[in-house]
Amino acid sequence: MAENFYEKNKDIQFYFDQYLDLKTIIDLKENFYQNPDGDEDAPANFEEALDNTKSILNYLGHIASETIFPNSTKVDEEGASFDPQTKTIKLASGTIEDLNALKEAGVMGLTLPRKYGGLNQCETALVASIDMVSAADAGLMTLFGLQGIGETIYHFADEEVKDKYLPKLASGEYLGAMTLTEAGAGSDLGSVLTKATYDEDKQKWFLNGTKRFITNGGAEVQLVLARTEPDTDGDVRGLSMFLVEIDQIEVNRIEHKLGINGSPTCELVFDNSEGMLIGKRRFGLVKYLISLMNSARLGCAAQGLGLAQIAFDDALQYSDEREQFGKKIKEFPPIANMLAKMKLSIESTRALVYQCAWMVDNYTGLEHRIVVIKEQLKDAKDEQKEKLSAERKECVDKAKKFRMYADILTPLAKIKSGTMANEVTSDAIQVLGGVGYTKEFRVERYFRDARIVDIYEGTGEMQVKAAISGVLNGYLNPLMDQFEDKVNKSDDDELKSLGKIIKEARNDLDEAIAKIKGSVEDPDYEIYLQSYERNLCDMLCDLYCAYLLLDQALISDRKKIVARKYIGQMRNRVAQDKAEVLNSNLDAVKHFNLINEVR
Repeated sequence: MAENFYEKNKDIQFYFDQYLDLKTIIDLKENFYQNPDGDEDAPANFEEALDNTKSILNYLGHIASETIFPNSTKVDEEGASFDPQTKTIKLASGTIEDLNALKEAGVMGLTLPRKYGGLNQCETALVASIDMVSAADAGLMTLFGLQGIGETIYHFADEEVKDKYLPKLASGEYLGAMTLTEAGAGSDLGSVLTKATYDEDKQKWFLNGTKRFITNGGAEVQLVLARTEPDTDGDVRGLSMFLVEIDQIEVNRIEHKLGINGSPTCELVFDNSEGMLIGKRRFGLVKYLISLMNSARLGCAAQGLGLAQIAFDDALQYSDEREQFGKKIKEFPPIANMLAKMKLSIESTRALVYQCAWMVDNYTGLEHRIVVIKEQLKDAKDEQKEKLSAERKECVDKAKKFRMYADILTPLAKIKSGTMANEVTSDAIQVLGGVGYTKEFRVERYFRDARIVDIYEGTGEMQVKAAISGVLNGYLNPLMDQFEDKVNKSDDDELKSLGKIIKEARNDLDEAIAKIKGSVEDPDYEIYLQSYERNLCDMLCDLYCAYLLLDQALISDRKKIVARKYIGQMRNRVAQDKAEVLNSNLDAVKHFNLINEVR
């Protein structure tokens, strides 16, 4: 059996033992350990809460290594299946065994409040959990990792709906699905055509339409995007969100995919299907879905991490065992360099993904604190009101700041993780050589599974669209300034020198942004921006990861080695991206069709 996936991953442990300020987010999550309901499982202080988190991660690491990982090959071979007669989905036997193990561990409602049977863990802990589960079986992540379904219900549904569904989601009796995409509405969800009509006599909503490419489409609880407002086709303000149970939905078929075969991807038909409105009408896409999608995208980024990690582990093991020309292949510089590049890619991406999760925890915790203070103000005495009001204002200001950071880091994290997972799993096959291309070894499966990370829950191109405004307007500049100040105040001359290299790269990004923004009056500005916005996002990803690794190097000698190597590579990549932006030929972009026809 494989070694415990938490215990063997020193990088994950680094974030929970040394790097992240977990006290801030856990204090907020636990409402500063005020426990008016007398919950016996609630921690009494931060130390107890952190110990609980680490224990959960350790146990998940055990399940990942002892149950999920050994089942993963047969799950890939068997896959999920569909019975056209009964219109039902059957999960692979290994998947069922995996889910039972996760249910018994009580981790299917990791972030939900204990009131509903959840474990009240932070988003950062969920990301680490998805990281490990995805390393064991990436397809299982889509059944385990979509815990944002429950979070969305918790934040936006009424109490009756919460009481009915959240305990079943937390126990694992029910699984959840995001039921959004249609044949003509993939990235463009504003084009959703599925209709929801309110029956005044029955006082109920009924949905009609077809959804396609629905991950985990056989789930018992589905959050469905549907159009409630007449004559609003193409208008996002005409969409609302509904909870629909699986017995109201007809599964039409499942897709036969390249990878994640244990995860059923379905076409679903709604034929007068009864649904429950979540929140208010017209806010389905502009408010509720944004929250749900950001959670799913962060989960995808963690999935890419897990896939890359297990691919690297297998490649490293093989390179240590395989001998050619009288020595282990890992001793040959080309292989050693490839393995080092893989390791750097994984660790830099994990820095970005975990930092993003921490930002999410901050703003969601602060928003919850604002709600608590609002209730306290109702019964507060005059001398307490001033103090509570001041705290509320501080929380509002901080929450706005952390949400802004999370809103740009989430798409950047998915962009980087999707690209990284595809590259690392491809390199793993290269390390193994011919046998890596065969099904005898697992790395070909990792490569197949990784391809989806850059596609679903918004393609890499759509993530660029989500991030580009924040890139152009310097949303992360205050954070990068803080990193620079921190390093400049240190006594480590090497880190200061590395900081200067990052500063040079940051100047390159500023020049590239200035070139783009300076063309805003050009009639072809939109074409220009769309052609090079990916370069800008890649530059910022590289820069921010370099700052994170440099910050980590202040407390870890090993991370200093990682930072040194990564920053050198980053500098070259940023310079190349800058050159592409500055030396761009707009005529070449504008006349692409003509150039493409040249023979």
